[in-house]
Amino acid sequence: MKSRISIEVDFENSNQPVIQIISNDSEDVRDKLIKSFLEGLGHKSRWCRIEYKGQRSNPNPLDYSNNSVYHISVIGTDKIPEEADLMNAMVKTLFKNETPV
Repeated sequence: MKSRISIEVDFENSNQPVIQIISNDSEDVRDKLIKSFLEGLGHKSRWCRIEYKGQRSNPNPLDYSNNSVYHISVIGTDKIPEEADLMNAMVKTLFKNETPV
């Protein structure tokens, strides 16, 4: 596998964490999966949806911790208006007594 997915710190933007994807072509199936994901973004969309899927119990019976599961998926250009409506509704709910920043 030549591609890399990492969590980096953006020092120029208040030390914000960012997920970085470095994509390299190879015959490795993992590189092909990353390439396919990025191709799904195309050049017309740069949007992704991060969705919390809940807790997944650890299959190890001696480990009692739970794992949070998140899915990151491409928002295709055909879905952007729908997602924008959802985001606007969330802003109205979250900031109903305040002015959003």
